[in-house]
Amino acid sequence: MGSSSPIGWRRRLRAYTAVVAAAVVVKAALFVWFVPIGGAALADGDRDDVVERRNHLVALLADAGPPSSPLLDERFADEWRIVALSMTALETA
Repeated sequence: MGSSSPIGWRRRLRAYTAVVAAAVVVKAALFVWFVPIGGAALADGDRDDVVERRNHLVALLADAGPPSSPLLDERFADEWRIVALSMTALETA
């Protein structure tokens, strides 16, 4: 058993709770602040441009040729395409 008193334990718990609560409040404030900015960026008809870029990237990655990276061996071409396609899908979603 430790020699810490229950008062010290409660004080630490209260401090940790305050830090976590502050982090949640900051995250929520940033979310509320930046989400309308992102929506306004696509509201001006730029969505067609984003979709066109996504289709172009997917077409490039789905090509049956060798991988785009010269550092990759031919045996890793399919794995590279899977990872690149998943990253492209996450980025354009």
